[in-house]
Amino acid sequence: MHLFSSGTARGGTGLPVNILGAHTKISISQDPFLPVWKHYRSDVLNQYNIANIPYNKPLEDYYYSRDKTKQLDIIQTSELSKVKVSGLDRLKAEMLPRVSLASANLIDFLDIIDGSDYYSLIESCLKTISCGWNKPTTEIYGFNENWTIEFFPAIAKAYPSAKFIVYIRDVRAAISSHIKLLQKNPNSNASVALVMSFARSWRKHIALTVKYINDPLFEGRIRVVNYEELVKEPKRQVQSICEYLGVEYQESMICTDNFKMGTGGKWKVNSNYNSAPSKGIFTESIDKWKDILSVDILALIEVVTGAELQKLGYKLYTEKTDEIYKKATEFHIKDSSTCVGWRNDSGNCLEDMALEHYRQECIKEKNWTSSD
Repeated sequence: MHLFSSGTARGGTGLPVNILGAHTKISISQDPFLPVWKHYRSDVLNQYNIANIPYNKPLEDYYYSRDKTKQLDIIQTSELSKVKVSGLDRLKAEMLPRVSLASANLIDFLDIIDGSDYYSLIESCLKTISCGWNKPTTEIYGFNENWTIEFFPAIAKAYPSAKFIVYIRDVRAAISSHIKLLQKNPNSNASVALVMSFARSWRKHIALTVKYINDPLFEGRIRVVNYEELVKEPKRQVQSICEYLGVEYQESMICTDNFKMGTGGKWKVNSNYNSAPSKGIFTESIDKWKDILSVDILALIEVVTGAELQKLGYKLYTEKTDEIYKKATEFHIKDSSTCVGWRNDSGNCLEDMALEHYRQECIKEKNWTSSD
């Protein structure tokens, strides 16, 4: 069986991937193939004469644009076997630095990557995982790739027995950890996204999760795992995941001493907070964002994602007032002028905020509350 999962940057996905990888019957890699999905996006849209998008462009959030919505529709109705691979040599070159980050055990097998269409290409990617982990008892192979949830339908059609996991973490905690990366390493500014883009992309992640839960294609095949619940009750949550995957729970899965780094060596806690414990599954980072995020950053995040946060049961800490909207706007303008990391916004800050304000009014008019 195959397992595919997705979350967001700084969304805590490394923990469940390592937990699953500690099972004797599961071989799973962390974030190795993002360039594959960027190339797939560009190739499928070019093949259908929809758009000519550079391979290295960040994936879209698809909001507020008929053209982008059409792009999403094409991606979601596409089939891996019908999309031809272009620029294979360039793709393989782009995969090396990505694989090196968290799945370096696959590097020696990248020559396996090949294929004239994306189904055969993904098959070769899965073979690298088999070779990289070299675990003879494996019954489930797969990978997690953050920010790629829009490609789940194409994967689900190509692999009808595959299962899927969506990881969700409070976006405020994820962005806080993302920003903390810059404070921890000032040279990492190229890796830190525009807050607006991060928040909208998280919102896309939630919207598509809801869509898939209600899609017959994913009936019995998709599971949502909440990061906060996982770290608070790891045994109960992991037992439930194992039941979903059809494998027996193994106590060794929640002992971090058993985690094996895809980069080799002893597992290290992947946290940007210096106070994080060096081992074990811990809850200390859940609310760290409250001490990190300034009021203006928090205002922007909650303007963009407030409705979804409430739907998921998270508490909001800002009011929907003109003053909060002003703070959010001022921060977005400042962030936009200094950000050198990835972004998929319109480039027009006032337009961005006007659209978000309009969306808030539409939600208010529909009385879409957390009690619905």
